[in-house]
Order: sequence, then structure tokens, then C-alpha cells
Amino acid sequence: MSLLLRVLLPFTVVLSAAAGCFLPSGDGADAEPSGSGAGGPVGQGGSGTGADRGLPCDVDAVLATHCRSCHGSTPSAPMALVTYEDLAANAVSDPTRSVGALSVERMASTAAPMPPGSGPTVPAAERAVLEAWLDAGMPRGACGDGGAGPVATVCTSERFWKMGDDNPHPRGGELDEEGPWMNPGRACITCHAESGDFDDDDDDDDFVVLGGTVYPTLHEPDLCYGVDDGTDEVRVVITDAQNRTYSLPLEPTGNFHLPRRAGALTFPIRAKVVANGKERVMNTPQASGDCNRCHTEQGANGAPGRIHLP
Repeated sequence: MSLLLRVLLPFTVVLSAAAGCFLPSGDGADAEPSGSGAGGPVGQGGSGTGADRGLPCDVDAVLATHCRSCHGSTPSAPMALVTYEDLAANAVSDPTRSVGALSVERMASTAAPMPPGSGPTVPAAERAVLEAWLDAGMPRGACGDGGAGPVATVCTSERFWKMGDDNPHPRGGELDEEGPWMNPGRACITCHAESGDFDDDDDDDDFVVLGGTVYPTLHEPDLCYGVDDGTDEVRVVITDAQNRTYSLPLEPTGNFHLPRRAGALTFPIRAKVVANGKERVMNTPQASGDCNRCHTEQGANGAPGRIHLP
């Protein structure tokens, strides 16, 4: 068994051997790594449900996505942003204002944004959710009796991949049954490792060391086509532990991948999605390149849901 498989398999979950994700064809990456780094957080939820925390579901979702990797229930930052009480408390830096109000102000700051970045890193539409809640007087909320339950999902593209068939290309023509575009949303490395599609040979250049799918929104179902970047303006930028950076394009179904032939990749890695001059940045280093293993329809292992556009 290859060294990479021995590293990745402890992180995998068992899926059907028939449920492959994609087979690599072509380099799928800018083969020359650059030396630039990536930073800035994408958060994950704290303990409990939205109902437990006393927050409206939409407010809770924004905080889970952008804040709680540092401001969680056991925060590495000065304060938690988990419960209603956390947000309603008087801020230490300005006791006349709430923690929630100052948090939103920092999200919109260009000089000292939170999460950190070269400018505001929380999209305006998501900041607007928090601003509307503050303007309404910070009413308590609950995502449902006894817990939030599954979040409603939608296939934005209204197009699903059918396994075992050629499938329509979003811009005309067909996509072959097998290729780097197949089975969007599925955990690629897990599927192929379980099904034995990759050889154990360390020289197998077709081995995918990293892969996933970019969607327009946070909660989209498996096999739904993701972002079709016909303009080549969307990139997934991966920076590894040796500060090597790879800029990965999207397939017509939203999939991205890095095959071994494109160059070395040393874990842990950081990632960001760059689109139309905006960025969605993941700050927590990752020990696996199987992105869709955590970025599922509902989110798993601390991820809030799908990898999605900034």
C-alpha cells in the first residue's frame, strides 16, 4: 500500500465500492507550485444545537461558518460566540455595546476585519443576516423543538449526475461516464481507496491526493452539479505545509482535484476558494485531502456544509 493511502485511510469512512467519485484525467492543476501562503478562517460549530444556544438558525449558521473555529465553546480567542448570552453580553472593550454589535462591526471593518484578512472576509449577504437580527433587538430564536434537525437543501444547478451514463455538459455536448467531473459531492479519495481503483504502487501518477466540489450554496445534495466555471475565474487554492501553493480549476460539475503528477503535497494543508475578486478562506489546517468527506450536504466533522462560493 502506498504511503499516501496509509496516511489517508485512517481518516476515511466506509462507502459503497460502486460509489466512485472521479478518475483523474489531465493534470487538473497549475503544475508549478508557487510560494505564496493562505490564511484566514472558516469556522465550525460549537456544541449543542441552535435551539440549545438560543439563537435564530440563520444567525447561528453564520457564526458557525465564520467564527467558531476560534470563538467556539472552548475559545482560543478572548470570548465565545456560541450562545445568545455570549452575543448579548456587554463587550469588555466598550461596555455600552453588546458583543454581537461589535462582532458585526469587526466583520465589516477594512482596517481590522474579523475573521482576519486583507479586507472583510464574511460576505455582505451573511453580515446582513446578523445586522438585521441586531436591528430587530436581538430576539431569541430556536431551530426547532429538541434541535435543529437537517437543513433544507436545494440543487441550484437543477442538474444531477447519473452514475453509469454519459451526462450532459452544462454548456452543451456530453461528459464521459468517467473523468474528473464525475459524481460531484462525493468523497473522492475515500470512494476510490475503498473500491481499489487506485493501485498501491507509489509511482501511480493518477492517484488523486486532493479533491472536492465547489457549490453555489452551503447545503446541496450529492450528485448535484456544482459551480460550472465557464470563465475560469473560480479557483481552489491549496497551500501545503512546505508553503507550496496550487491553483486548481473547476470541472463543469464543480469538481476540483490535484493528481500526484502535478507535484508534491505535504500535509497539513490550508485552502481557500477565490472567485471574482473575493475569497472564502479555511484557516484550520487539514490532514486529509478528501474534502467532500467533511464538506457534505449537511456538514460533518465540524464542517458547516459544502465548500461554496465567497
